[in-house]
Amino acid sequence: MEKDKRLLMIPVFGVIIVATVFIMYSPSNLLPMTMETVEVTGVGLHLADGSNVLLLVSMSVENPSSVPVTITDVDIELLVNGAFYGSLVLGGGEQDVLPGETVSIVRIVQLIGSPIGFQSEGTTEQYMLDISADVTGEASSLGLWASRTVTVERMMSWYYDRS
Repeated sequence: MEKDKRLLMIPVFGVIIVATVFIMYSPSNLLPMTMETVEVTGVGLHLADGSNVLLLVSMSVENPSSVPVTITDVDIELLVNGAFYGSLVLGGGEQDVLPGETVSIVRIVQLIGSPIGFQSEGTTEQYMLDISADVTGEASSLGLWASRTVTVERMMSWYYDRS
């Protein structure tokens, strides 16, 4: 009788171990942990020439999970002083975020006709930037695949000193 109880415990422990491994390495459970860490960290000027303005938008992503995450797409809409100037993300590509790693993602955003490009020489202006970034990531593990898109928003005051 005692031996029968021990034999019955083997499948129970097996199920517990399989469930634990699935929870610890399932991309659908772990991907949200990483995607919730995405944040816009700053904006820098790359070019301001009349109607053509190129801004560098920096974001950081931390991966606290146990599976690698690939950032597959970043789409950014940037408003200057509440107005939309046709944000176009230039360049990019996929970027891997390994477990325990924090990476910086930089995208060039082109604006057409924004007041930044028409600012007079020798002046310092303050602009209100509203940034909305749709960031898509994916992960695979244990033969499973998951994808998730998060929207990160940030409003910031930004100064351009053209002296």
